[in-house]
Amino acid sequence: MTGTEAGAMRVDVFPTLDDEGAAMAELIRGRLHGVDVREVTSTQPFAVATSMVAADAVVLDLTPDSAAHRYTAMAYPWRQDKVLAVSRSYLPLNVAPARPGGAALYPGRRSAEEIAAWVAVQVRELAGRGRPSLLQRMRGAAGMTAGARAEPADVFISYRGLDDKAAQALRAALEKGDHHGGRGQRVKMFDAGQLAHPEAVLPALIRWNVLAVISDVVKDARETWIVDTPHYLQSWFTQGELVCPPYFGRPGTLVAYDPGSGSARPAPGKYVATLDTTAHKRLARYFANSHPDLMAPESTAALRELRPTRLPLAKDEVFADAFWTVPLLQCTRCSIREPDRPDIDVAGFLTNANPRLYPVALDTLAACASGQTPLRCTNPDGCPQRFTVRALPPYYLWYALPVAGGSYLGTIPAYAAVPITS
Repeated sequence: MTGTEAGAMRVDVFPTLDDEGAAMAELIRGRLHGVDVREVTSTQPFAVATSMVAADAVVLDLTPDSAAHRYTAMAYPWRQDKVLAVSRSYLPLNVAPARPGGAALYPGRRSAEEIAAWVAVQVRELAGRGRPSLLQRMRGAAGMTAGARAEPADVFISYRGLDDKAAQALRAALEKGDHHGGRGQRVKMFDAGQLAHPEAVLPALIRWNVLAVISDVVKDARETWIVDTPHYLQSWFTQGELVCPPYFGRPGTLVAYDPGSGSARPAPGKYVATLDTTAHKRLARYFANSHPDLMAPESTAALRELRPTRLPLAKDEVFADAFWTVPLLQCTRCSIREPDRPDIDVAGFLTNANPRLYPVALDTLAACASGQTPLRCTNPDGCPQRFTVRALPPYYLWYALPVAGGSYLGTIPAYAAVPITS
């Protein structure tokens, strides 16, 4: 595995500055035979930029739960295709690498051996492209060129987690060429639990953060296929996936797939979202303040301090503490207020009215988790449904500038709530 010019391919590795980081760097070195691997321990602001110019690939160990993490003085380098972001735990909400796959999914962990194997595959693929010119490297280090974008999907599959098996079967059929005259399709779908913990009670910020990631795929797909079941519209996320195409002005083709018969037809009108000016404005605020590449939690922290003033921007709900931290519970028993509604309720979706989402104080969830006492549905109209609650690992946020206490990382508490069926 060598470069296309004279000399071996060069890979700079920035490990976390602890024993685990050093051990993983050594595993990576052992995987990259014939490659000039250099371990970089410098914490100077321009160390990463220097490596991005000089090296053919840069490995950033972005494990956030390390006391010696590497999030200081790094301005979005993971957005470049040659930068391999890895992490033994899950990444912060606003860190979306150009090359995904090098980090664990929430709330899990990846071994150093798994990460080293992934790095070897990525380096091999980069080596096959040839070595970029010095000017291209300098532009990349300065953020003047974007990372390589994945080719848009032909088909995006939208489905409820309950219908995972049907969605997986549909993906296989579409990739084989079924429904398209034998022409295999590039299919994208997110596996159940891939973007959000299935039992987590998510605050608005994380809900919209997940939907922003999904929207990057939905808005570019030529077709969106719905796994059409009676409970499809009862999910906040599936409703969001229908709202994305008209918002981005790329509606594409909407197809309803019946998993029972295996037939497909143009989606009925009830799945076609219509957005008015109010909805467009509200979606613009949500996406701008939750997309991994756009959100700026350090700015939000500053604006939150200005909320008592008359500055209109500071009073927007997306800067309120509740938007960022207060979990929203969807009760399986009472949250669908209009189960027989004939179409998608865009206004209800945007105001958390349909499906209905109930805010639950963090203190309440913490008390239920620590005391192992059930949580009663917080529907103000009354609902007998109860939930078992347990604490989950916190979500991370990366700050481009240090905030209170000089930290570049923040956390959001997380809890799971599971309906009690008996």
